[in-house]
Amino acid sequence: MGTFHTRGETDPDEHVKVYITYVALYTSHDVVFYKAFLTTFKGLALECFTTLPPYSIDCFDTPSHMFTTHIGDSRPHQTTTLSLLGIKHEKDETLQTFIDRFNKSTLRTPHLNQEMILQCMALTLKPDPFAYNVYLHPPASIHELKLRTIDYIRMEEMQNLHTKFCNNYTPSATPPNMPSWPDPRLREPRQPRFTRYATVSVPRSHLLDEALQADLIPPPHKISNPPNADMTKYCRYP
Repeated sequence: MGTFHTRGETDPDEHVKVYITYVALYTSHDVVFYKAFLTTFKGLALECFTTLPPYSIDCFDTPSHMFTTHIGDSRPHQTTTLSLLGIKHEKDETLQTFIDRFNKSTLRTPHLNQEMILQCMALTLKPDPFAYNVYLHPPASIHELKLRTIDYIRMEEMQNLHTKFCNNYTPSATPPNMPSWPDPRLREPRQPRFTRYATVSVPRSHLLDEALQADLIPPPHKISNPPNADMTKYCRYP
């Protein structure tokens, strides 16, 4: 059984309900209820009840009413339906974070029914695939809405994981276990084999004719003439 401290951490009404439920498991005597009630207090609440005049408590209703009346400042602020509509799904907020924040606000909003919660949820969503799905196929119950959010939360988590992986992945220039070949464009120019060469005094076509007759070079390949070619001109050794 928890204790109550006057620091705004616990709702007084909730504290009384939890206390009654817990003590009722062991006894139904009223005298036990109001005598054991003081053992759940700390701080200012305990000091207020221990300074009461003798015989001022005749039943459990007396200290419970005094407790919820005098410690009323510790009650959490109850939201309204209008304040619930003020909870907007932020642009960079995940669906899981928004659902948790929205559910906590609905617990603090009294007199809400299932239809009101579904309508408020639809109005506070940011435009994304989940919101479009809710608009196109409105859920019939809160249970159906929860089942639908599970799929979209899982999809959103996988998308974030994929984006994070792609941003951190930097492929290497050379695959592993593969030799790196030099770039042919960076090859040094070929040096001449000899420093001096004899001057050619005859046309190159004569030299090629003699080399062809001596079977030093293969005969030139015959190629088809392109359309509209000038047949008066030809190249024997292309």
